[in-house]
Amino acid sequence: MPVGDDSETELRDRRSQIVDAAMRCFCERGFHQTTMRDIAHEFGMSVGHIYNCFDGKEAIIEALVERETMVFIRLATADSEEGDAANACPDLMSVINAYLDPLSARLTVAILNEALINKKVRAIVEAANRKLADHLIAFVLKHHGYRAIPPDMEARMMVTRSWLNGLRVSVLFNPTADWDAIRRIVEERLMKIFNDEWLSDVKAGYADDPQGSK
Repeated sequence: MPVGDDSETELRDRRSQIVDAAMRCFCERGFHQTTMRDIAHEFGMSVGHIYNCFDGKEAIIEALVERETMVFIRLATADSEEGDAANACPDLMSVINAYLDPLSARLTVAILNEALINKKVRAIVEAANRKLADHLIAFVLKHHGYRAIPPDMEARMMVTRSWLNGLRVSVLFNPTADWDAIRRIVEERLMKIFNDEWLSDVKAGYADDPQGSK
């Protein structure tokens, strides 16, 4: 049994290292131009070693998208174990920093470009978006006093994420911008948007205010 555990851990670590190598290649060359040989060279092992862990590039990008999605879910639902509806609020600046990270921005652009022409990658991205939306809605329902989810909740989340994704692309083409100021403004505006929407939902009867404010 210990041998099996060690082998499973080793395989998991190797897969993670391959995903790291692939991420660097995708950011530098784009998904379409990156070959399995490129990934193997970046990883420092043979192509055969890569195929021992993944069936191909789509399998690697699926693992990469899954990992990035889970990172964002953990950031966006950071207080999900607290169980305090009055105080359950993720660290918005950590979420904003994740969106505005230049490496993450390059990776996102590379993946989305490929998703436009590759049906398998498109399906991977769509599944990741669905998973993220489901987690965020479940978090809001559990921790923010909601008795029912407003019918436009998912649309709100999509608009907010689209705005953040627009800023993510801007990182790549506006290197001299005052990104500290931009982060501060984004945080302030997101907090105002979330608070206004929540108060509106309380008035509409979708959520209860644990503080009893009107």
